[in-house]
Amino acid sequence: MAAYLRYESGVSQNGKWITVLLGLNLAVLLLMLRRPASETVPVKPVVTNVSHFDRSTARPAPGPRVRSAPALAPTIVSNLFTWTQLETQDYRDYIQRLRRIGCPEETIRDLIIADIEKAYAPRLAALRARRTDLQFWHSDEEEYQNQLNHKEIARQERILDEEKRRLIRDLIGADLYTERLRLKGETDYYDRRLGVFPAEKRVQIRTILEQFHDQDWAIREKQWQEGETLTAEDGIRLVELRRAKEEALGKLLTADEREQLELWMSPVSDRVRFEMYGMNSTEEEFRKVFALRRQFEEKYGEASLNPAESATAAHRAEGEAELRESIKTALGEARYALYERGQDHQFHQLSALAAQFNLGQDKVAEIYAMQKLLRDHRQQVQGNPDLAPAQRNQVIHELQAETERSIRAALGDRAYREYQRSGLSNVP
Repeated sequence: MAAYLRYESGVSQNGKWITVLLGLNLAVLLLMLRRPASETVPVKPVVTNVSHFDRSTARPAPGPRVRSAPALAPTIVSNLFTWTQLETQDYRDYIQRLRRIGCPEETIRDLIIADIEKAYAPRLAALRARRTDLQFWHSDEEEYQNQLNHKEIARQERILDEEKRRLIRDLIGADLYTERLRLKGETDYYDRRLGVFPAEKRVQIRTILEQFHDQDWAIREKQWQEGETLTAEDGIRLVELRRAKEEALGKLLTADEREQLELWMSPVSDRVRFEMYGMNSTEEEFRKVFALRRQFEEKYGEASLNPAESATAAHRAEGEAELRESIKTALGEARYALYERGQDHQFHQLSALAAQFNLGQDKVAEIYAMQKLLRDHRQQVQGNPDLAPAQRNQVIHELQAETERSIRAALGDRAYREYQRSGLSNVP
């Protein structure tokens, strides 16, 4: 019990009463301490299911409760965790609060990314508006969607995605695209190819590469999507961008790191990997071809950006011939034949067909050899001056029919039907 009395200096009567009351309080306290434990009145605690929290209401989810008997004294519960202790409008503060309670970094990353994705969802949905009053007699949704400028919508989506990406990278140092792929069990292209670099440099390299890729795309878009020819000014701008990118990377990386980046992620290395498709190249072979191809691009690459200069195009063609001879010398005749095969899109498509029907790569080589033999024979027949036009056509027809029979036998009926349907039977 507690009594709050104002003590007035000089009033002795009140002082006596205070002394009496204090004595009584002390006596009651001593009696309570000496009371036997068996006489304590039991109090049943309140049992509440608080295994999870509803984020929208910041309250514990409802669960079974057991009401207690009347207690003689209030029960004080401390250290009860509630979600409201973490909630805040400031992301940085929110992250710090999560870390203070020992939340794993991966969980923090997932929470922040999900929260930001949800926050941006209405803005993304507004770009591709749907009918709000849809009825069963309305025309197909395609009609409504055809009234939208999808190119502009895609541009706006890229802008919003980049906003989210910058925000997430700034808050938790993660890349949105990488995390999206991770949740689907996939691996990001940049992460795979930049794994030889420290984590901090990976982010910096990626930022530079993507920045200049976007600028390069903005110039080439009209050529790739609309079929327009690049102007001389476009070519100059592309050259400037390439040099600026090289300068930015040169400031960030050592000479050895720069070489590694070139081998892993550069237009030259991408080109060489495509050309060496299916030949199981060694590191030594790759480096030889890469060095020759890079030397060629350094000499002819920038000038070739202006297709209007026919003299430059002819000069590049001469350089290509020299390059092929140099690669043949570096690889040898047999390996160079496989190198040439890898540059043929037909061979790439045959490999995909064989994988689809579990035929094996030996079957790909066999069929490709048949097609090559047909091309060689056809060329010989067409250039034979001793044959009349009708005879040439007859011989070529018989060669093609015989080749098709052999390929059908090698593939089987099901794979052969797909071979025809996909246009692979049209040997150029």
